[in-house]
Amino acid sequence: RANEAGASADPEPGVSPELLSAAAVAAKFSVSRSTVYAACRSGLLAHYRVPSKKGVRGKYLVKEADLLAWLET
Repeated sequence: RANEAGASADPEPGVSPELLSAAAVAAKFSVSRSTVYAACRSGLLAHYRVPSKKGVRGKYLVKEADLLAWLET
């Protein structure tokens, strides 16, 4: 479901609305997920690393406020 701005009205399942996954950040700003991951790993973009279940890689989650601060730099 999309709102008037075209963004998804429902957050990703299990993720707080203030936190965006790397995939959501990439889609929102038309960049690759690799760019988002690189910014997180290099320390340029503040993030949380959340472990996942049974041998699956965890998620990078980014606060929207941290994302906006990174974009302003």
